Amino acid sequence: MQKDIEYFYSSKNYFLAAVAVFSISFAAGVLISAKYPGASEKLLEMMKDTYGGITALDPFERMLEIFKNNVRTSFMALMGGLVFGLIPLLL
Repeated sequence: MQKDIEYFYSSKNYFLAAVAVFSISFAAGVLISAKYPGASEKLLEMMKDTYGGITALDPFERMLEIFKNNVRTSFMALMGGLVFGLIPLLL
């Protein structure tokens, strides 16, 4: 238990950095959507067009669709890491 508390206190700078990044990003999003309300509405419409169909699926099909998307994304990240990792290695 003592080691856990020590680890938490040793990680507080990382935690504060994450909170700061989140807060700044949140504030930027609020300010941008207040200044350009059309842009945020357009973004919401694009998200509805892209992901709206998943809400019509039953829970099992929705789970499979999300799983399929995560597998595809992970595979692309793996291939990108292999391809772009080989270039610096070869150089």
